[in-house]
Amino acid sequence: TIRFLIPLNLTNFYKDFPFIKIMKALLISRTFYPEGVGGGEISAFHIAQALSEKIEVVVCCLSEKIEHPEIENLGKIKIYRYPWNKLKFSKKLSNLDYGYHQIISATKKVIKKENPTHLHFLNFQSIFPIARKFNKYPKFATINGPLFCEFGSLHPNGKSCYNCTSKERFLLSFKKWGAKGLLFWIYNRYSQNLQKSSLKKCDKLFAVSKAIENMLISGGISRNKIKVIHNPVPIKKPSKNDLKEKLGISKNKKIIFYAGRLSKDKGVHNTIEAIK
Repeated sequence: TIRFLIPLNLTNFYKDFPFIKIMKALLISRTFYPEGVGGGEISAFHIAQALSEKIEVVVCCLSEKIEHPEIENLGKIKIYRYPWNKLKFSKKLSNLDYGYHQIISATKKVIKKENPTHLHFLNFQSIFPIARKFNKYPKFATINGPLFCEFGSLHPNGKSCYNCTSKERFLLSFKKWGAKGLLFWIYNRYSQNLQKSSLKKCDKLFAVSKAIENMLISGGISRNKIKVIHNPVPIKKPSKNDLKEKLGISKNKKIIFYAGRLSKDKGVHNTIEAIK
């Protein structure tokens, strides 16, 4: 643990001393770029790229497109991809517990091959099955979205439901799914406990926003365990185009562009209010 807490910009110093083990991060994400192209996977890729400039980086992930394990290199990043088998009778279990079982199995194999110095979980599907295991390793997690509800928001007005009481969640489940809602509620009770206990097993949690930090604190996580680090964005030179002219917008006007899901979780309404 002490070895990892040394600032990353000093890692090159240790290359001159072969008797000190160079840090090797095992990043664990259920899916990973380029197969996964959602915000979480792209963010995970940029984090891996940045870390690979300082330390050795290995990634463990699952893939729906392969039948046998594959090893791929993207720049300095070494990626182990393992087949993600799905249950024909239950898509939800394939994405949740059955998927958890497979990522645990894959992680065990990569740890045995690579012997990393620490583990870093990316995207919440990799945190809960693994964080309570492999206790001899320092463990870190990047939290990039709302937790404590796997079935999406139950609220009719789109409000996030991670702060719901158990009673409120039960009533909302029953209203949405009827008698079947009882099963969802029972599973969610188990899942909430799994999530909270897993997060507490991590040495440090990296929240991508203050909103996520507040969410974690409201879920019982100590503020001292959380560090806000916003999503990485590669800096590129602005491209010249005539888009404003085509859209009939004055050249002097500034434009804010948003690409993503329109929901309260994304906080777009905060931007609109701030512009006023």
